Amino acid sequence: MIRTSIVRIKTLHRHLLMSTSSSHPTVLTTQNKNATIMTLNRPKKLNSLTLQMVRELDQALTQGQNSSCLIMDGAGGKAFCAGGDVATVRAAGLSDDASLTRDFFFEEYRLNKKIGDVNKTIPQVSIWNGITMGGGVGVSIHGKYRVATEKSLFAKPETGIGLFPDVGASVFLSEMPGCTGEYIALTGARLKANDLIYAGLSTHYVSSEMIPDLYESLSNVSVSRDQINAVQDVLDNYQKQTGPIDVNDGIFGKHRTTIDTAFSKHTVEEIVATLHEISLSSTSTKETQQFATETLQSLQNMSPTSLKITLQQVRRAKKGMSLGDALKMEYRICQTLMKNTESDFYEGIRAVLVDKDRNPKWNPKTLEEVSDEEVERHFQHLATDEELLMIKYIRECETEA
Repeated sequence: MIRTSIVRIKTLHRHLLMSTSSSHPTVLTTQNKNATIMTLNRPKKLNSLTLQMVRELDQALTQGQNSSCLIMDGAGGKAFCAGGDVATVRAAGLSDDASLTRDFFFEEYRLNKKIGDVNKTIPQVSIWNGITMGGGVGVSIHGKYRVATEKSLFAKPETGIGLFPDVGASVFLSEMPGCTGEYIALTGARLKANDLIYAGLSTHYVSSEMIPDLYESLSNVSVSRDQINAVQDVLDNYQKQTGPIDVNDGIFGKHRTTIDTAFSKHTVEEIVATLHEISLSSTSTKETQQFATETLQSLQNMSPTSLKITLQQVRRAKKGMSLGDALKMEYRICQTLMKNTESDFYEGIRAVLVDKDRNPKWNPKTLEEVSDEEVERHFQHLATDEELLMIKYIRECETEA
C-alpha cells in the first residue's frame, strides 16, 4: 500500500513538472494528503516570474493555509525559477503604459512579505532542484526551508543588468557569514549546493533522486501545533539518507579569507583596489591570485551605479532591518530606476536579454563617476501614494500594517 502511494505521487509529480501546455495556469496547485504543492509552470522560460504568476502564487498560499506544509517547485526539470520576467517589465517601461513597472514589483514584494508571514505557522519547503535566481529566490528564501540538490545553481545576478538584489535580499545578504553576502550581491557569483549549505541559504541537502519520496513523506505530516518540527524531522531524515556534503569544497570554503578581506572595505573602489593587490601579491597562492583576478573581472562587467547602490543597501540592512522595511527600501530603489528610462536597468536588460550582445553601455562608465549623491537619491522616500504598503497576513485574516 505504501509503495503504491509512492508510485502514484511520483507519477503525478512527473506529470506536473513536464507539463508545458499553455492552457495550464502559470502556477499548478495540487493537494496531496496534508500538503499543498505549488509548481511554477513556465518551463520554456525557466519558470521566470510574471505578474500573473505572482497573483496565482498569492492565491495558492491562501488556499494552502490549512495544510501541514507548502511545497514549492518548478516545472520542466531545469529550473526552480530563473528570476523575474524583467524583459517584459523593461518593454512596459519604454511604452506609453508603464504601469507594469509599478504593479509587478509592488505585488511581487508584497508576496515576498506574505510568504515570510505565512511561514510562521505553515512551513514552506522550496525545492531548489535546478536554476534558482533573482525573483525565484524571493518566493523561496523567506520560507522556512530550502532544499538544495546536486543540480542546484543559485545566483543574484542583478548588478549585471543594471538592477540590484531585491525581493528582500537585503535581509538575507546582510545575515550571511562574514562578507559572503556582499560578495554574491556585487559579483553575481553562481553557487552550488556546498556553498548554499555553508552560507545557510539552503537549510537541507537532498539527492534529486529522493525528491519524489520526500514529497510523499512531507504529505503525511499531520496538521498540528507541532507541524513545523515534524517537517523539520522529515527533512533532516532525508538529508541524513543522502549523506554529507563537503561545505569546504566550494567558493566560500576555499576563499572565505580573501572574500572577507576585500568585501569588508567601505567602498566599492576600495574593494576593487584590495582585490587588485591580492591578485599581484607574492604572498598569495596561485589559486588565491586567480580567484581575485576572476572576481575583479566580474566586477568590471557590472553596472557601476548598481554596484554602489547594492553595497549601500546591504550595509544599511546590516544595521538591523525587518523584511518589511527592507522591501520598502528596495521598492524605493527600483521605482527610482524604473522612472528613468536612461538608467542602467533599461540598458542592461537590452544587452543581456533583448539584443543579447552582452555589451552594455553603462552610464556612468566608471565607479569614480558615480557620486554619493546619486546613490543616495535611490534611497529617498517616494510620494506618499507611491510607497509600498505592506500587508500583515495571518492565515485568513489580513490587516494593514
